[in-house]
Amino acid sequence: MVVSAVVAVAAIGGAAVNANAKKKAGETQANAAKSAAQIAEENTAKATGVRTTAIRGAADQQMTGLTDSTRINNETIAAASAAQTDAINRSANELINGAKEAQAVYEAAIQNGNQAQVAAARAALEQKVAAANQATQAVIDGRNQAQQTYQTGLDKSTAQITGARDQASTQYRQGIDQTNQRLNADSQAAIIRNDAGVTSANDTIGTARDKAVADYNAGIASANSTITGARTAASTTNQAAVDAANKGLLTDRDSAISLFNQGIGRANDAYAAKASEARGFVDSSTAAGNTTLREMFDVNKSGYDPYINTGLEANNQLTSGIAPGGDFVRRFSMADFNADPGYEFRKQQGVSTIQNSALARGGLLSGNTLKAVSDYGQETASDEYGKANDRFNTDMSTRFGRLSTLADRGMNATGQVAGMRTNLGRDISGNLIQAGSKKADISVAEGTYTGNNLMSGGRYAADTTMSTGGRIADNTIGAGRYTADGIAENGRTVGNNNLSGARFGAEAGINAGNTIANNTLNGARYGSDTMLDTGRVIGANSLAGSRYGADNTALNGMTRGTNTALGADYAAGVQAANGLSTGTNIDRIGQWTGDTTGLIGQYDADTIRNIGGSQANMINGMAALNADRTVDLGNVDTARLNAVGRNNAGYATDAAGIQAGSTLAIGDAEAAGIDTANKYTMDGILGAANARSAAQSARGGIWQDGINRAANSFTSMYAMNTPPPKKPGGG
Repeated sequence: MVVSAVVAVAAIGGAAVNANAKKKAGETQANAAKSAAQIAEENTAKATGVRTTAIRGAADQQMTGLTDSTRINNETIAAASAAQTDAINRSANELINGAKEAQAVYEAAIQNGNQAQVAAARAALEQKVAAANQATQAVIDGRNQAQQTYQTGLDKSTAQITGARDQASTQYRQGIDQTNQRLNADSQAAIIRNDAGVTSANDTIGTARDKAVADYNAGIASANSTITGARTAASTTNQAAVDAANKGLLTDRDSAISLFNQGIGRANDAYAAKASEARGFVDSSTAAGNTTLREMFDVNKSGYDPYINTGLEANNQLTSGIAPGGDFVRRFSMADFNADPGYEFRKQQGVSTIQNSALARGGLLSGNTLKAVSDYGQETASDEYGKANDRFNTDMSTRFGRLSTLADRGMNATGQVAGMRTNLGRDISGNLIQAGSKKADISVAEGTYTGNNLMSGGRYAADTTMSTGGRIADNTIGAGRYTADGIAENGRTVGNNNLSGARFGAEAGINAGNTIANNTLNGARYGSDTMLDTGRVIGANSLAGSRYGADNTALNGMTRGTNTALGADYAAGVQAANGLSTGTNIDRIGQWTGDTTGLIGQYDADTIRNIGGSQANMINGMAALNADRTVDLGNVDTARLNAVGRNNAGYATDAAGIQAGSTLAIGDAEAAGIDTANKYTMDGILGAANARSAAQSARGGIWQDGINRAANSFTSMYAMNTPPPKKPGGG
């Protein structure tokens, strides 16, 4: 919308330049005609009293018409300005208040983060913009109304001027006709000869002028073709350089991103290697610690092994002894009694004593001895059986108690070893859990480091892309400005060539025509001098009448031309004011929308406004240059026309017409050059804006892609290296 406003302002500026050129041309021609009339008036100073009276009456009526025209013109301008000012004020107030309210609601919705509110606020802001556009249309309607009012005033003024002129001409012509009726016959021959001389002089002037114009057109066409070709070649070369620079920027950007990614990959690989080495160190340290714990367990267990083995053997004997048929569950038997060492010893001692005693008496084999031995054996057996049973039971109890003591000591040793084994398992499990936790910490740190590197890579790629896009956009804008400046300079140069060529052609044609015309006029005047003596009065009256009619026609035409030019200037001013008001409203909307959109929109708006300002300055400079050139040209032409008018007023008028046509052609050429420059400038602005928008989109995509890849990598590594949660109860 801002670009359209700039284009509209530029178009209005071009139209204003063209209108000013036409206005200056009309003023130059009118001044030349007026100068010719003044010279003719000086040559006919002896006009009759009737002519003087008619001139005064016509002047009074003309002054009255001019006074009325000026008053109506001022009233029309005041009414149109008031209508335009009121429309602009209403449009600006409605735009500012409505857009500010919508902007406040929109900014509050953005801060709240509610997308529905943001959408609603956005729709409200667009409605305010639509209302502002309606206000702008009201400005346009006010402009049209003011222009119509002004045109009505112009038409009324023109009608009054024309009526006053016609009345003055009628009164003056009546006086001239009364005099001319008496002198008409004497002046016919002189008029015929003078007309023949003037016709010959004018034909000669036309031939010289046509040749000068033809030579000028050929030279200017060649120069303009060369300038345009040079400008096109320069623009092509500049664009090729910009394309090469942009291609180099893209290549450097891709190379920088690739090198940065390679560096990130090497850093990630190195960190992964160190993390793997650290996990291996944790594994080896844990294995070494567990081995040491097992060795200490084996050393401590070896001290309990004898007790465990003795207890195991004693437990085996107890188990075997209490089994059915075992030693600890059988009863005392005769075999046990017979095997009792006490009984056998006492029996042997007693038998030996009896036998020794019998032997000493000499009755070893006697019946008494045998009976004594038998009785002793029975008595001993009876006495020793109970004692042998007691000794058997006592011996069994003693053996069982000793074996039980040994078994208890073995069981205690086994319990100590079992506790040591439990502690060993707990310590080894603790080491393994701690090692797993350390490895998980290392893996999480590795994932964090890798994710941060990937995010840094994404940011670097996005920043590099953004920077490259900005530089490419700057290059594109620079190329557009270079092309626009080249076109504008080309237009100025072509305009200068046209102006210089027109001046040269006009001077050459005027100088050559002056000499031929002077010779022709002198010959005609020499032949008509004798006839002019008798027809001088009627000639003077006719000339005065013609001059007075020409004065009225020229003055009326000048007034109409002035009014028309003022109307064109006023319409152009209204259009310019309307375009500027619309551009201002649109510019404010662009600023408010840019505030909610972000720094990128603000940058584009500032860039377009700066270029629009530069374009406006260029148009103003061109308009001022055209005005100065037109004034200078009018001054030069006026001086020359005064000189030519001393010889022939008609020739001066023709020369002024030629100069006016040249000025109009120059104004058209310069306006066309400005329009072409505006077009190329706008193309450069749009190309730069599109390039910057594409770069920003690419930057956002690359940045988001880098963030997504880093987040995915971090999440994957964290999930892969995080140990599973423990079950309830420590299982």
